[in-house]
Amino acid sequence: MSVRSENNNEVHFQAIIEAIPSPLALNDAQGSILYLNRAFIETIGYTPDEIPDLASWWPRAYPDPQYRQWVADKWKESMEAARLSGQPFAPLEVDITCKDGKVGTFLVSPTVLGKSFDGIHLVTLFDITQRKRMEERSQFQKIALDRAGEEIFLIDEAGHILDANETACRKLGYSMEELCRMSVSDVNPFFPFENWAQHWQTLKREKILNFESRHQCQDGRVFPTEVVANYFEYEGAEYNCALVRDITERKLSEARIEHLVRLYRALSEVNQAIVRMEDESALFPLVCKMAVDFGGLKMAWIGRLEEKSGLIQPSVCYGSGSDYLKTASMSVNALLPEGQGPAGTAFRENRIVIVNRFLENAMTKPWHQQARRFGWNSSGTFPVVRGGKPYALLGVYHNHEEAFDEETIALLDEMVRDVSFALDRFDQERVRLKAEEDLLSSERHFRAYFERSMVGMAATSPEKEWLEVNDALCEMLDYSPEELMGMTWPEITFPEDLAANEEMFARILSGEISEYEMDKRFIRKNGEITYAHIAVRAVYKDRGEIDYLVLLVDDITSTRNQQRQLELLVHHDTLTGLPNRALFNDRLEMALAKARRSEGKLAVCFMDLDGFKPVNDTFGHATGDLLLVEVAKRMLAISRASDTVARLGGDEFVLIFSDISDESECRQLLMRFMGSIGKSFSIGGHEIQVSASIGVAIYPDDDADGDSLLRHADQAMYIAKQAGRNRIHFFDVLNDQLVQVRSEGRSRVELALKSNEFTLHYQPKVNMLSGKVIGVEALIRWTHPERGLLPPIEFLPLIENSEFEVRLSEWVVTEAMRQLEAWRKEGLNLTVSVNIPARHLQSEGFVDFMASIIARYPEAGSGLLELEILETAAFGDMSSVIRKMEACIELGLRFSIDDFGTGYASLAYLRRLPADIIKIDQLFVVDMLHDMNDLSIVKGVIGLAEAFQKEVIAEGVETKEHGVRLLEMGCELAQGYGIARPMEPQNVAEWVRNFRTPVEWTIEGFNNKH
Repeated sequence: MSVRSENNNEVHFQAIIEAIPSPLALNDAQGSILYLNRAFIETIGYTPDEIPDLASWWPRAYPDPQYRQWVADKWKESMEAARLSGQPFAPLEVDITCKDGKVGTFLVSPTVLGKSFDGIHLVTLFDITQRKRMEERSQFQKIALDRAGEEIFLIDEAGHILDANETACRKLGYSMEELCRMSVSDVNPFFPFENWAQHWQTLKREKILNFESRHQCQDGRVFPTEVVANYFEYEGAEYNCALVRDITERKLSEARIEHLVRLYRALSEVNQAIVRMEDESALFPLVCKMAVDFGGLKMAWIGRLEEKSGLIQPSVCYGSGSDYLKTASMSVNALLPEGQGPAGTAFRENRIVIVNRFLENAMTKPWHQQARRFGWNSSGTFPVVRGGKPYALLGVYHNHEEAFDEETIALLDEMVRDVSFALDRFDQERVRLKAEEDLLSSERHFRAYFERSMVGMAATSPEKEWLEVNDALCEMLDYSPEELMGMTWPEITFPEDLAANEEMFARILSGEISEYEMDKRFIRKNGEITYAHIAVRAVYKDRGEIDYLVLLVDDITSTRNQQRQLELLVHHDTLTGLPNRALFNDRLEMALAKARRSEGKLAVCFMDLDGFKPVNDTFGHATGDLLLVEVAKRMLAISRASDTVARLGGDEFVLIFSDISDESECRQLLMRFMGSIGKSFSIGGHEIQVSASIGVAIYPDDDADGDSLLRHADQAMYIAKQAGRNRIHFFDVLNDQLVQVRSEGRSRVELALKSNEFTLHYQPKVNMLSGKVIGVEALIRWTHPERGLLPPIEFLPLIENSEFEVRLSEWVVTEAMRQLEAWRKEGLNLTVSVNIPARHLQSEGFVDFMASIIARYPEAGSGLLELEILETAAFGDMSSVIRKMEACIELGLRFSIDDFGTGYASLAYLRRLPADIIKIDQLFVVDMLHDMNDLSIVKGVIGLAEAFQKEVIAEGVETKEHGVRLLEMGCELAQGYGIARPMEPQNVAEWVRNFRTPVEWTIEGFNNKH
C-alpha cells in the first residue's frame, strides 16, 4: 500500500522511511496497515497485500493463541502506561514468526506521529535475535562451567584470580567475591608468589602446562591436585584458564598399590628364603624384617607360648618401638585381661585378629598406655601353624588407623601360611632323613626277619610266579622252597576263591590300587585246605612300573574253626542244638514283621516240662540232659518247616507257629507236641515219663511286641501249671488270673520298700592266683515279716519290666554307694558291683540318676562302682543303650556282662557293648567238672573274653577243684560259695582281713602241680 502524498514533505518522509534499515510499519487508528518498508518485507517476508491490516498480521506473527494473547495484553499495558505517564512507548520484546517459519526476537517500539498525520502510528522492529542467542549461549557456558566437576579459574598475568566456577568456591570454602580478591598463592600457599613470573613465562612459551600441586581450603585442609593451565590472549591482555582436579582418591589408591607392591616384595623375599633354608633358625627374623622393610609396617615380632606360665613370649622383633614388647604382657588364659587381647585370642582360637582402631578397642585396653607412647593405632596378629596347631604368633603394628585392609591382611596371611608350610616341610624333611637312616638299618634286619619269621612271607612277579618264599610259608603249605618256586600262586589257590583273588590282583596291576587284604584258602601239598589272611602290596620301579609284589600270609585255620564254634555257641543251645534265645528273638521279630505285612496270625508258645526236676534228682543231671535232647528231637520231628523250636534254658522250650488261622488250629498243633512228649522215654535203661504245660499268646489278638508276647506266653504257662499241669492255656489279655496274682504280689513288694524291709548282702570276688579280694557283689534280700529272709527269685519276677523295678534298682544303687562311702571312711577300699535291670538301663533318666548319686556320695568315688547288665538289656535300641553306657563310663563307672553263656549273647553284642568284664554263669561252672558240654562252654567264654580283650570272672566256684580247673583254663577271677557266701555289710571288713586263698590256687601251688 502507498501513502498519497499531497506535498513534497510526504515524498521526503517516504524516502527517509525506506532508508531506515530496521523494519517499519504504519497503521491507522482503525487497524489498517498503511505502509511496510523494504526492511520489513525483507526481514519478515510478508508484502502489504498479504497483511493489509492488523487482523491478518497478528495470527501470522503470533500463531500460538496463548502467546498472541500474552503479547496483546502486554501491548495494551505499555500503551496505557505511555498515555498516563506522557512518556514514550516502552519497547516490547517479542518473538515474531516470519513467513519462512523462522522465529526471531524483536524489540517492538510504536510511535505516535504528529497531528498532521491524523492518528497514524509508526511501529519500529529492532532485530535482537543474534544478541539473544549470544546471551543465552553465554549463560549456558556459565552454567556448564559452574557444574563442572573440576575447579576452573581465570587468572591474569599478575597471578590474580579474575573469575572462578562454583565448584572452586564449594571445594575451597570461599565465596565468589572472596576468591576474586585472592591470588594463586592464597589458594596454593605451597607455591611461592616470587616464582610466579618464571611460571608465567613458561606457560606463555608452552601454552599448556600439566603438573601436580596442592590446594588449601579455608578451614586449613590440604588436598592434592592436578592442574592443567591454558594460556590465551584476548583484546590485548594475557590470561590463564586453569582446570584443577582433586586427586585425593588417586593418591590414596597409588599409595595403597605401592603398599601392596611392597608387601608382595616382602612375600617374595620370604618365599625365596624358604626355598634356600634348611631349618627355621633364620626364618622368623627374616619374616619380621621383610614385614617392616618392604611391608611398610612400623614393628613386627614373633613369639611362642611358654607352657609353664601360659604367657606368649616374643622371641624375635624388628622395627621401631620394639621396647613396647618389654612391658606388654600377653597370655592365652581367657580369664585374665591380658589373655583377652589380640595375641591370646589369636593363639587360643587359631584365627587372625585385626584391630584397626587400637586406642578405641576394648580388647586392647591393657596396652593402650604403651601404645600411645609408641604411636600404635592399628595392629594385626596372625597365628603360625605347625603340624595343624598354633605354634607361634606374628604381631605387626602401624601408626595409622585402618591400616589393615583386606588385601594387606590377605598378603600377610599368605606370608604366614608360607611360613607354616616351611615349618611343616622342615619337620617332614627331618622325618625323611630319619626314615632314610632307619631304612638302612632296617634293611639289614629285614633279611633275618624274612628268613626267621613265624608268618608266611613271599615275593611274587606280576606274572603270578613265586620269586622268593620263606620257611614259614613252605611249612604252612607243606612244599619245599624249590617246589613253590616252580609254581604260580593260582595253582595252589582253592578254586572257589580264585576269581576274587584274581580280581584284586588285576586291580593292583592296573594301578587302581597299590595294596589289598583278603581271606582265602590254599591247597596244601597233601590236598588239605588252609585258611589264610593275606596282605599284598606292590613294589614299584623308578618309572612307576610294578617290580614285584610282597605277600604276607597268616594261617587262620584254627581261628576260623574256633569262630565257627563260637558262632554256633552264640546262636544255638549247646545241649540240644536248638536255637537259643538270641536266635529265637531274631526269628520272632521276622515272623512278627511278616504277620504285620500280610495281616496274618502267629502264636508264641512257652512250654515247660512237668516232672523234670525229679528226673534230675533221681537219675542225675546227665540223664536229665539226655532227656532234654530226646524231647528236642521229638519236637523237631513233628514241627512244620515254617515253625521255630528253641530252648531258653533248663526245661523251658518256646515255639513260633506262623500263618495259623485261629486258636483252634494252634491248639491242634500243640496237642500233637503234648502227645509226643507224653510218651515214655527210654534213657540209660530207665523208662521216664514227663508231660508239658504250655502257655500261648496269639498275635494280633494280643497286639504286643515280641518281648511282651513271650512274657504273656510265660504267664499263661504259669497258669497252666497252677491249673494242674499237662495242659494248654491261652493268654487272656483282659482277664488272665496271673495278672491279678502278679499285681497283688507287686503291690506287696512295693510296700516292702516303703517299710524298709529290703537289705543288701555282699558276696566277695577274689583273684584266686594272688589271693587278693578285688571287690564284692551287692545282692538284694527281703526281710519278710512272716517268711523271713527271701532271695531275689522269690520277689523280683513279680516286678519284672514294671515301673517299680526301676525304683527298686535306684534304691539298690543308692544303698551300695552309701555303703561304699562308709567302708572308705573305715579304710576299706573295695569295688562294689550291682545288677542293673534292662528297664532301668533303658530308662530316659538313667545317666542323670547315676551322675546325681555320684555327686551325692563324693567320698565313695565313681571308680569303685561297677554295673552288671544282661546283654538282653541292649535288645531293641542298642545304639541308645551304648550311648548311655558310654556316658556312664565318662562318669568313671565300669560295666560287666552278667550270666554270660546262658544262650543270650551274640558276637555282635559282645563286640559293640562297651563292657570291660564278662561273668561266666554259675550254671556252667558248677557242673563243668563232670559235664563236658558245660566245660566246653566255659572254655569258649574264656577264649571269647581273651579275643575281645576283656576281663573274665567265673560265678559258682563251690570247691577247690573248681578253682584249679578255672586257673588251668586261664581264668583267675572268681566268686561262689566255695569262696564265701553273701554276707551282711558289717561282716565284710573282718572277712577281707582273714581271707587266705587255698594253697592249690596260689602261684606256688599252681606251678608245683603243673
